[in-house]
Amino acid sequence: MGRCRAGADRVGLSERVARRGDRRDRRPLCQLLVLLRPGTWGGAGLLPRREPRLARPPVCARDHGPAGRRSWLGRLGRGRDVGPRGRGPNGTGRARGPDVSQAASPSPRERIAYRAFATVGWLGRTLPTHTGRMLFRWAGSLAYHVAPRVRSIVAANQAMVLGRSVEDPLVQAATKEAFRRYARYWFDAFDVVDWSDDRIDAAFVWNGIEHLADPVAAGTGVIAVLPHMGNWDAAGRAMLQRGLPVVSVAERLRPDELFRLFLEHRQALGMTIIGLDQDGRVGRALTTALGESRVVALVADRDLTGRGVEVEMFGGRRKLPAGPALLALSSDAPIVVASIYETPTGWRCVLHPLEEVPRTGSRREDATAITREIARAFERAISASPPDWHLFQPGWSDRVGT
Repeated sequence: MGRCRAGADRVGLSERVARRGDRRDRRPLCQLLVLLRPGTWGGAGLLPRREPRLARPPVCARDHGPAGRRSWLGRLGRGRDVGPRGRGPNGTGRARGPDVSQAASPSPRERIAYRAFATVGWLGRTLPTHTGRMLFRWAGSLAYHVAPRVRSIVAANQAMVLGRSVEDPLVQAATKEAFRRYARYWFDAFDVVDWSDDRIDAAFVWNGIEHLADPVAAGTGVIAVLPHMGNWDAAGRAMLQRGLPVVSVAERLRPDELFRLFLEHRQALGMTIIGLDQDGRVGRALTTALGESRVVALVADRDLTGRGVEVEMFGGRRKLPAGPALLALSSDAPIVVASIYETPTGWRCVLHPLEEVPRTGSRREDATAITREIARAFERAISASPPDWHLFQPGWSDRVGT
């Protein structure tokens, strides 16, 4: 598929990088001081003060330019205070998003979370790739030694995958490597924003990309389900480069400034993100996205609602969200399982269609059967490289240590 090139009203990512000489900003220390400056809550974001937020044009696929993206986002009700029903200069109705000025003051823990996210973003946009990866892998090793509670959770999860005891040397080695790879994930997620088109292409090895490209070309859209593996931010950026527009969802984060910063980061990568707090509009929005021939990417190895489908994974009972299965049943879009693995120079993404599940006519039973098939596919994907699975929360409620 051809690469996207929008009109003269926007500057492509590769053109922007070329104009800057593919160099980092020359004022990194000044930017960090601005980023962490005291004063009005809200922070400085990830852009220099001289640039407004969202100033960097997003990567687009096909004819989805910035104007079209804003229009489409308005129809989905993404929560931005602009558009025909927002509070912006052209808005007349109530705000869709939260009014931060009236929101409760963030707690110290939430302030730390915001500053940490912003600082990691600054480092990812400032450090050279090789240096940044070495530094963050070292930070992951440090976290392994100084965070015993999290280490025990990750070790218990790795022990389930490997079928060994937590004290087994193989489990301990996999746990330490999981910390390192998760730390690298955070650096790479911000680093790839400034990569050129050719560089992001060279960093990815695709196996089965046609399973995404063919449904998009046919106009049906496709549902890509994946566990928290590798780097899904980089994968979304690479899919867009191949002409595959990506839509995804995100759980609501506190404080609101952290959630906005997260959305800005994903938008800079070119993805469209829909918040999970939209009171039932998420399903309709994703169905609309599939109807517009997009890739709906859903990270689906954790149930955030407590109302998911109980499945068996690695010999233990846990829950997975039913959303991907319900979306497939309501839209008839195919489900493709994606597995992303780190490589020394980038990533490898393996894609394959979900095994066909016979339909019974019962929506509940069909959704359960599809979700359990997704669980089996996730087992195979995770078993291929357990340290690539970024599960740092308890994975099995019925097992000691998890």
